[in-house]
Amino acid sequence: MNPDISDDRIEDLAATAQEKAKHALRAGQSYAKENPLVLAAGALVFGIAIGALFGNREPKRKETGQAARELVDDIVSQFSHRLKDLKKQSYSSSSNILDQVQGAGKKLKWW
Repeated sequence: MNPDISDDRIEDLAATAQEKAKHALRAGQSYAKENPLVLAAGALVFGIAIGALFGNREPKRKETGQAARELVDDIVSQFSHRLKDLKKQSYSSSSNILDQVQGAGKKLKWW
């Protein structure tokens, strides 16, 4: 241990590091809550990349450019299908909420 550094200084450095780690964790959690689709997209891309690297290899290797194009096409296709599903669900949910609010409004008029 370095004799020039006091125990108090070490404790201060440890406390500062702990606070910075907590702040980074809170910032990461906040980002994940505010941007779940971005986080999911990143996880998907990361998973596909890891799967492509360590998955079963085909006997004949494709050119890098062709493999990259296919990977991007697959990602775009998956996201477009998921986006369509999410749009349908959001329209359905908003329609159901609107119907419930209108129904509640009609009931309140009778009171």
